[in-house]
Amino acid sequence: MPNYDITSPSIQYSNDIEYQELFRFIFYNARTQIDKTTVHDNQEDNDDELFYDEKIVNHAIDELYQLTKRNVLFQNLYKKAAAKVMSMNKTIGQCILFSYDYFREFHPCICRFLYEHYQKTQPEFIEVLCRSSSLDIKMVWDNLGEWNEKNQYYISLLEILTKKN
Repeated sequence: MPNYDITSPSIQYSNDIEYQELFRFIFYNARTQIDKTTVHDNQEDNDDELFYDEKIVNHAIDELYQLTKRNVLFQNLYKKAAAKVMSMNKTIGQCILFSYDYFREFHPCICRFLYEHYQKTQPEFIEVLCRSSSLDIKMVWDNLGEWNEKNQYYISLLEILTKKN
């Protein structure tokens, strides 16, 4: 199971700091502790860059790719996103979809897909999430629509990816 929060499919951010905080939250607070004595006073990294745990995120992204690599809709998204940087590598496309410009639209797609996946493979996981949340998560997920070629988030993301820069 990827280290990825599917309980908040609708996300908003308006600057880099908000995006970074949200990104870490979605990947279950991908932060690590570092030895501050190794940090130089003139180092320009902010705390986010110093404490960011890329191993947690990379592992979750790899797991998500393994779950979605046979899904035609995700493969289409990955291919179109990779083309934005003149690549055909679908894992690069997936990483692009996690970037600032696309994450807002890509995250609901991942949430809906994982919800359907867990409903089939681990229904008890969905039950625990529903019981532990203050929101009616099932209603939130149902409002995302089925994960198919008519899904509003899929269509929206495709339109964004096909726009000329």
